[in-house]
Amino acid sequence: MTKLIRALWDLTRFDHEIMLVIAIFVSFIISGGNLAEDFLKLLLACLTAVFIGSAAFALNDYCDKEIDAENKRKDRPIVRGDIKARTALILSIMLFSIGITLSALLNLSCLLIAIFTACLAMVYDLKIKKLKMIGNLYIAYTMAIPFPFGSLVARESVTHVIWILFSMAFLAGMGREIMKDMLDIEGDRMAGVRSIPVMLGEKLSKNLTSIFYMSAIALSLAPFFMEGAYFHDFVYILLIIVADAIFFMVTLSLNLKTFSLKACRKLTLVGMFVALVAFIAGALI
Repeated sequence: MTKLIRALWDLTRFDHEIMLVIAIFVSFIISGGNLAEDFLKLLLACLTAVFIGSAAFALNDYCDKEIDAENKRKDRPIVRGDIKARTALILSIMLFSIGITLSALLNLSCLLIAIFTACLAMVYDLKIKKLKMIGNLYIAYTMAIPFPFGSLVARESVTHVIWILFSMAFLAGMGREIMKDMLDIEGDRMAGVRSIPVMLGEKLSKNLTSIFYMSAIALSLAPFFMEGAYFHDFVYILLIIVADAIFFMVTLSLNLKTFSLKACRKLTLVGMFVALVAFIAGALI
């Protein structure tokens, strides 16, 4: 049983879904959602994200099974033999179906977002993954879409603060994806993959990454000065400044000859986590 649970966890990357749930919870709260009255709706929204996100990862492992086997990816349960490829495919179809069905119990807007995101995930896994630039946009979208999705659970329209959070997550996601492609630049160049670093070169790619991060930093300060959930919220601004400092440090490090790209990319995860804490604390305190 323990082996099966580990295999399912690895297949669905459940730790990634936790971040989606947090984003949905935050956007639900700051959009005026009432936990006592709308707890079931919030639960359905979170489960929708978990099922669709898990389905996308399961489909990803199914599509990449030959490549993962060749690269001896023992972190992948299909390669380890813990789950059969056909089982992963069937599970993916089931999870997509459940996620979309649950979203239909919320409202039309949430249903349309769920269907669009599920279809996008399928197209990405089956077709556009090798088109690196489009793939970058898709990954950044998946990091950002939980914010408007959670907001639409609580109200009929998305507030300007939510769109700022969406934009921040999207920009940070794009920066992280370009950094990832910089790590893979030699392999992509040999394979003929036209990623942003391959086409622009490492220096311009670093500059573009810096632009994405600095834009996200600038946007993060806006909610403190705008009418809404974080207006003159000093808990939010103090925590978000910590997150901004981390991203700013990464931005500066990109231009140092001694910097570690892999370490900097891991550091951005810390910055994103602190930002989520800022969103939660600002919404609840």
